[in-house]
Amino acid sequence: MALKTIALTIGLVMISLNASATLPLNDSLLGQPFDVVANGKKVSINTCQDLINVRQHLGKIAEVQVNLPNMGWNWLMDSMTACQFENQLRLINAHPVKDSALTLKEIVRHFPANLLPSPNPADYHQNIHKSIEQAFPDIKVTDDTASTVKGARNMRLMDQKTFKTKDGLKIKIVSIGAGVPGGTWSTKQIFILQNTGNKLWKVTQFDYNTVLNPVTLR
Repeated sequence: MALKTIALTIGLVMISLNASATLPLNDSLLGQPFDVVANGKKVSINTCQDLINVRQHLGKIAEVQVNLPNMGWNWLMDSMTACQFENQLRLINAHPVKDSALTLKEIVRHFPANLLPSPNPADYHQNIHKSIEQAFPDIKVTDDTASTVKGARNMRLMDQKTFKTKDGLKIKIVSIGAGVPGGTWSTKQIFILQNTGNKLWKVTQFDYNTVLNPVTLR
């Protein structure tokens, strides 16, 4: 089924992108200041507004400089991504709307396997031009969870929401958790599904540097 929307796939979101609430601009991203490098300059930031200011005046963030344990790093990445995403929704004046839901089976059938979060960097090259289902034929989907023995991977559909701009552009949010069975590795990424009309969806990653441009995303 072809989806006439732009969808963002989000993995294991610690900070929920709630359709009825926004991330306060003056809230701390980490609970303490930390450094980022943008356009060759090191800047100390603390709040969501600080991050927005850096992106507006210095451009893309090249490096985040802070020593954190795994869970703390994931929390920070989620905070920065949530801040950037919600600010982008504000800029394009997108609002939550009701929409039909994606199932995890659809995602497994069409999502590019090389973009599935993995602890093994080699997976990116091995799984180019394959869907998750093609890369992991033994994958089993039960409701909102999926697991595979071959790839030693777990997935879970966490949440999904749809936003719409005044000119009719839809942005569908899907939260997916990914990790290794019985292990401590887990991660998340955000993607823009730009074309869902083919067997293999066209997907672009979304992070704290991404700009939602309605013209290029159509």
